[in-house]
Amino acid sequence: MRSAIARGEAAVLTNDAGVRHLYDDDVVTRPLFCFGRAPIASYFTIGANPSADDFRAGRWGAGDLASQCFSYFDRVAPHDFFPNWEAALDPLRHGVSYVGGGISHLDVSPRATKSLRAINKLGDAVINDFLAMARADATYLFEILGIVWPQVRGLFAAGTITKKKYLDAFLRAVGPSHGFVFRRRLVFPGRAASPLASSKVYDVTFGGRSLPLFFCPVGASADRPGEQKYFQAQVKENAEYLRSLFL
Repeated sequence: MRSAIARGEAAVLTNDAGVRHLYDDDVVTRPLFCFGRAPIASYFTIGANPSADDFRAGRWGAGDLASQCFSYFDRVAPHDFFPNWEAALDPLRHGVSYVGGGISHLDVSPRATKSLRAINKLGDAVINDFLAMARADATYLFEILGIVWPQVRGLFAAGTITKKKYLDAFLRAVGPSHGFVFRRRLVFPGRAASPLASSKVYDVTFGGRSLPLFFCPVGASADRPGEQKYFQAQVKENAEYLRSLFL
């Protein structure tokens, strides 16, 4: 995995000039390919892309990138995104955590661009540029998933990838070109009137092996009133069924 991260960083830096309009001007970033001990993790959370706030907070330096990725939860107070995920997964964790190495995090794109909230305000042209970047960058996500696939027991994803796409729909569309097939197994009842905006379970197949993926339409960074409670409730209310799949 270290060699994959080194190759990925070189590739991203080579083509980054074409997407610089998607970044904030006030921060110098690096591509981040995982958070936590991905080489040994049993479970993975998946998001859209890293937060530039991590760089503003000084959580990343100029040293070996893979080592910094693997040791993220050992060396810094993590971004609020991660405690939110742990709180949501608490009914399932049984002592498994990011800091303990049982869970790691991956993103569709490793680029710490403007926030999705900011991207969504900049109009269709910028949103479409972000989605095109994400489709190309998903290569890195699926390469790492392919490396760790024999050890993985389950995946968790949440939120959107711009206001045009829920993350599960994006993964389902892009995955097959990388050998990953997402088949919807169950849609949970909830507040969402549309199945597109409902929590779901997928069977994800790669290399002849299938694993469960739980998806919640509200992400770990959601901050509107009540959204974090909804995010957490989607696991808690379905914990018995999810435990039967993931544990």
